[in-house]
Amino acid sequence: FLLMRIAYFIIMSLIILVGTGLLLFFKLYKKYDYNNENFSKVIKILSIIFFVLTFLHLFLPDGFSIERSEEYLASVNKVYENTIRWFNMSSVIIIVLSIFCNNKYISKVAAYFCIPVTLIYIFSYDAIIASLTDPLGHGVNSIRFASEAFKAFMTNDIFRSIILMILNSLQILILLGLLFKNLGDLKFEKSEILNFILVTLGIICISLNSYTPQYYFGYTNLIFKRFSLSHLLVILFMIAEIIALYFIFRNKSEETKHTLLIALSISLLFQFSQVYTGTNELKMQKLPLQLCNISSYLMLYTLVKRNEKLFHFAIVVNVVGALIAMIMLDVNKVGICSYWNIHYILEHTKVIIIPILCLLLKEFKPLEFKDFKHFIIGFSVYYGFVLILGTILNGIARKFDNSYFSVNFLFMFDQDVARGLLPFAGDLFDIKIKMGSFELYPVIQILIFIIFNVICFAVFFIILGCGKIKIKQNKELVAQ
Repeated sequence: FLLMRIAYFIIMSLIILVGTGLLLFFKLYKKYDYNNENFSKVIKILSIIFFVLTFLHLFLPDGFSIERSEEYLASVNKVYENTIRWFNMSSVIIIVLSIFCNNKYISKVAAYFCIPVTLIYIFSYDAIIASLTDPLGHGVNSIRFASEAFKAFMTNDIFRSIILMILNSLQILILLGLLFKNLGDLKFEKSEILNFILVTLGIICISLNSYTPQYYFGYTNLIFKRFSLSHLLVILFMIAEIIALYFIFRNKSEETKHTLLIALSISLLFQFSQVYTGTNELKMQKLPLQLCNISSYLMLYTLVKRNEKLFHFAIVVNVVGALIAMIMLDVNKVGICSYWNIHYILEHTKVIIIPILCLLLKEFKPLEFKDFKHFIIGFSVYYGFVLILGTILNGIARKFDNSYFSVNFLFMFDQDVARGLLPFAGDLFDIKIKMGSFELYPVIQILIFIIFNVICFAVFFIILGCGKIKIKQNKELVAQ
């Protein structure tokens, strides 16, 4: 390990020095134009590779990004590592934004904030590697069918150091490349300083890791349960966030609005995916097949491709699903800053906020009546898929008495969970159709399909009505 530590610092120092030296050499002596198309393509390719590898890294064990007990949190001081991890996630999001967006403030944040943060993160090797190799870390090593050798390899010092070195090398090289590419645009006008600070703070805020608050505040005594003060405060904050972002960005350029929405979607993708290192065991229930899980992955694709049909699905089905989740609160009744409570809040609020902002900021066209078929078809396909898959997996779990295969997609397979959310719903599971180890619960499953569609139609017509009122008001203003 000592040799690995020495090798890490030598290699990372060489990459930083050689990378910077070569870029300077070509800039000063070869008069190389870093704004040319080929250099931009290299940066984009490296950024995509970095994005994919960072995403895959979320499946590897990490002892820092798990829920810790209140006793543990009270006994340690992890402020430094917690902060540098949080700020480093901001750098990751900036790099991914550089793939999709062309914004002068993004390039300035990359230069003046992300490069120093990344350098500090790189040379915080001791703290970071200790967490990545912590035996308590979860990830793919938590799959119960994995061999002991595989599990041990996932937390091996050398293996994780090499992975960390690759990610850090890509990160600093991309940031240096962006620095030299945008070197002529990094000067500040006085009027830009405040905007730069606000953009930096905004990116830091949306980059919050699910595990970050617990290390700063512990669980707190503010218990997060249905209709408690903390629950109501979260809902009010979500509404306030939508209103604030709308009024701040409504008169900004289309590119600026698009950058905001992309940034929110990237942060949602990473924040949700942290669940794979946060969970005690990766099993079938962790497949991202709940409605809000799907949105965490599809929203970024929807925005990048500007896919109208997927947006119609998101603004109705995903928003309705997340609203129900935020009202019903399927969480443990502990302090609001515990890992799982923060994860629950971050995921569901963003699943609601992003599509609504897409509509308010005119990223997509207002809904029309004919658009109802997109969410009806989309939800029907989703419902049929999870009904069939859930029935098969739960049947396998019963047949082999193995909880690894147990799932509760759309909350229509687990009687105890249903009873905990709505007491009368549990009894409806007693009406069932058995086919060997496989079971269907026709009453509750049909009711879920019907009730959810009714709510979706109600929300659809509310959005449709609000859109028509807005269009009418705009016409009247033009006429005046």
